[in-house]
Amino acid sequence: MNSCDVCKNEGLKKITLSGFSILKCGNCGFGRLEILPEVETANKIYGSEYFDEKSEPDHLKDSKKKYLFVKNYLEGTNTILDFGCGTGNFLLAVKPDGHSIYGHDISQHAAQVASKRLNANVTSGPAFEETFNEGQFDCITCFDVIEHLSDYRDKIRLFRRWLKLDGLLFITTPNINSWDATVLGKRWYGFKKYPEHVVYFSPKSITELLKSEGFDIQKIKVWGFVRSFKYIIEHLFQDRGAGRILMRTTNKLGLGSAEIYLPMVDMVVVARKH
Repeated sequence: MNSCDVCKNEGLKKITLSGFSILKCGNCGFGRLEILPEVETANKIYGSEYFDEKSEPDHLKDSKKKYLFVKNYLEGTNTILDFGCGTGNFLLAVKPDGHSIYGHDISQHAAQVASKRLNANVTSGPAFEETFNEGQFDCITCFDVIEHLSDYRDKIRLFRRWLKLDGLLFITTPNINSWDATVLGKRWYGFKKYPEHVVYFSPKSITELLKSEGFDIQKIKVWGFVRSFKYIIEHLFQDRGAGRILMRTTNKLGLGSAEIYLPMVDMVVVARKH
C-alpha cells in the first residue's frame, strides 16, 4: 500500500521482521502486512489445534473478566453476538445471566464445539450481510479477532448493520503503540508469526476507523491479562534456551502456578452505533 488504509496518510514506515514486513502509518499508527496472505492460506491456521490452547484455565479466566467488563454496559436482557467466538468461552460466561446468545467463527470445528458446549446458535464460515438480520443485536463482541482480518472494514460495516440503533460493539486487539510495543520493538509479542496477525491498530487508528463507519467511541483502555509464570515463560519468552533455564528455576521456587497481571499488549474498545 502506498498510503494508510485508515487515514490515507502517505508517510509509511517499513518494519522488517523475520520473513515478512509491516507498513506502519506515521500519522494514525495503523499497521498492515506489506504482502497480505491469500485468504485460504490464512484460514488454514484456524484448525482444531489452534483452538486447543483456548480452553486452558488462563483463557477461561480471561473470558469471565471480559464479560464482567461488558456487563457494566448492559441493562436488562440482551441479544448478544460473539463474533470470532472460538469454542465458546466468552458465551459460556454470558449464558448464566439469561441473555440470548449467538456465536460465529470462521472455523467449523470451533463452531461445532461451541454449539455443543452452549446449546446455542453458533454459525461458521465466511460472514455475509444475510448471516444475521439487520438490527438483530443489542451487543456484538469481537475479542482478539480484528487483527486477523484483512477485510476488517467490511466486518465493521457488518457489525453496524447487525446492531440495533445505539447498540454496543466491544473489541480487544493488540495496541501497536502500547508501552511494551515501544520498548520491545521488533520483539513485541503482538508481531505474531506470519500470517496470523495481518493488521495492527493504535487507539488513534481504531477511533478513526470506527468513527468513519458510524460509531461513537465510548471508551478505550489498556486490556492486560493475568497469566501464570509457567504460561509467560512458555508463550512470551522468545529465547527458548534461556526460557528452559528460567522455567527450571521457577519450578524449584514453587512459582510455576503463581499468577501475575500484565498491563500490556492489548486494548479494549467500546463503541456505540449512531
